[in-house]
Amino acid sequence: MFTSQDTLTWTRRSFLRPNVVTYGNGIYVAVGNSGAVFTSPDGVTWTVQSSGTTKHLFGIAFQNGQFTAVGDKGAIITSPDGVNWTVQISGTTQPLLSIACGAGSYLVRGVNTIPSNILVPQSPEFFLFSTDGTNWSDVSTRIPTTTIVRSIAYANQSFWIVGDNGMILQSDVADSSPHLAAPIMSENGGLKLSVTLNSAASYRVQFRTNFLDSWHDVYTNTSLVNSDTWTDTNASQRASGYYRIVSP
Repeated sequence: MFTSQDTLTWTRRSFLRPNVVTYGNGIYVAVGNSGAVFTSPDGVTWTVQSSGTTKHLFGIAFQNGQFTAVGDKGAIITSPDGVNWTVQISGTTQPLLSIACGAGSYLVRGVNTIPSNILVPQSPEFFLFSTDGTNWSDVSTRIPTTTIVRSIAYANQSFWIVGDNGMILQSDVADSSPHLAAPIMSENGGLKLSVTLNSAASYRVQFRTNFLDSWHDVYTNTSLVNSDTWTDTNASQRASGYYRIVSP
């Protein structure tokens, strides 16, 4: 464990060997192997806590006054203060490697097969989703990737997933504004456009290569819908350009 006040000069602290650390509610919380949990008010002085599990812990996040940690054999534990922990039911016995959170939601990444070193990403992978850190559902079929994932994060109203072969996936936004998102599918699968509208309506997706070019239709949905997805399988053959949605 190392700390720094300027990210230039670093000082080694204590004997700790945590797998990951986060900050919330005015304290640092670190988790590690065999259910290890440590808390600190300043990153210098650390206190050993009881987590209620002996499973290795690989990820931790803080949101809405709650710490949520994930780990081996489907382990998920939650705490309001880093001291008192509750074991949750994840619905899986497979390793959970990392967790991201934002806008009241949680996304957890796991692996279906246990390799010799579970910290090394393997395929196939799966994803769990929750809005409270307690009740979890498998959303793997809603995430279009068979490529090894390297990291998950939350930013700008979306969850982001990055992985091998340049894969970047972005979830739908958490706000209620009309929105057009276009994550690149893995293995040259095209560009998946996700449309979210405030009210159900027909719409068209249009494309142009530059600001001097005219817009032209590439997809039309005449059904009254709030949301829809469409994959532009010709995206890899298109020149760089812009998409927009118009109605009707």
